[in-house]
Amino acid sequence: MRTLVVAAALAVLAAAVVRTPADAQSRGQVLDRTFVCTASLIGGIHKIGTRAHRGSGRRGPSWNRPAFAGIETNVSGAAATAVENELAWVSAGRPSPSATIVTTLPGYTFPFRSWGTVGVNRARCRASTARVALSRAGLQGGAAGPIDDRWDCTPGRRVYVRVRAVLGSRATLSTLRSVLRTTQPVREATLAARTQSGRPLVYAQVLQSGKSLQYTSPTCFPG
Repeated sequence: MRTLVVAAALAVLAAAVVRTPADAQSRGQVLDRTFVCTASLIGGIHKIGTRAHRGSGRRGPSWNRPAFAGIETNVSGAAATAVENELAWVSAGRPSPSATIVTTLPGYTFPFRSWGTVGVNRARCRASTARVALSRAGLQGGAAGPIDDRWDCTPGRRVYVRVRAVLGSRATLSTLRSVLRTTQPVREATLAARTQSGRPLVYAQVLQSGKSLQYTSPTCFPG
């Protein structure tokens, strides 16, 4: 009987530990938002691009190129505003001070630490209550390599994008120019996109270990 009482007491204590605020903070903050974004019109076709690469250039706790996945469209043709082509992106791991979201002409950089470890283009996207499944069912792909794995898709005028990220600590979203973002390091994140009719287009996942996965619709083609 005494053994049962002790076991029950230990179970209650363990349950109390699981519910402590400190433990909840150690699990990080979950950011989960859905947006509807406008794809640019190119040659009479509304087109988006998707790209992903695994992490590389690790230096201690930081990455020169964190694991990354993003969805872009052709808006800006200038190096100084190249980040405006990005509709949404996610990264994982702590970026180094020189780690940049977009690689463009020398002299123009868009550091993750300023522009966001997770970001959404407010000029092209707005919040939505639409459902976007975090699933790779019906898509094809796998692990991304160190060089951008690029695909182009034709979703129609609008594409629905869901961003889910587990941040290393509590954070608030803020804006930098046209980007809604957080600069907190990310433990893991998922990016998914579908058409207005519900056809899945993209599923990507990035991890702070440097791993990056990308899956796209069979209707998308290499970029």
